[in-house]
Amino acid sequence: MSKLNALDDTQDDLKQLVDARITTIVLVLIVFISMIWIAEGLGALALYYPACPHLVLTIGTNNHYDYEFLTFLLQDHTIGL
Repeated sequence: MSKLNALDDTQDDLKQLVDARITTIVLVLIVFISMIWIAEGLGALALYYPACPHLVLTIGTNNHYDYEFLTFLLQDHTIGL
């Protein structure tokens, strides 16, 4: 077995391991979020930032922070996120 084949096998194994871990994390988060929704007085907040039709207008905006516990960024066709 050449070093290149061994590297490909290692890469495939690593991809499978990462996929399994991400799946586990997502399932745990689903359970955790469900528990939060059930608990009295706690809730969820979702922020949505629509695409800006004029990207030039976004240059020079002030820095800001989102103070959430967990942030999911969903990739779309817009470059630069």
